[in-house]
Amino acid sequence: MSQANDSDDLALARACLEGTASAVEAFHARYEPEIDVALQRLGIEPGTAGDVKSAVLEKLLSPPDPKLAQYAGQGPLGAWVKAVATREAMSVQRT
Repeated sequence: MSQANDSDDLALARACLEGTASAVEAFHARYEPEIDVALQRLGIEPGTAGDVKSAVLEKLLSPPDPKLAQYAGQGPLGAWVKAVATREAMSVQRT
């Protein structure tokens, strides 16, 4: 990906962390499908996938310590979100 796209991703992440409603909506629209794809690739059952996706979104966006604050703009945000979703799904599978 180009640096311009990484900059756009970083700007979106920052706007989400600031609580900008339109940014949060854009984040959901853009990245929820990517979370779904990551969970499908891992073979997560549909019922469990919904729970995992909710947990991922909560971890990424919810105060007091949203994980999205760790995104540094190094690479595409979509790939980073998929990695977070994959780690969460693997954690759920272990339990």
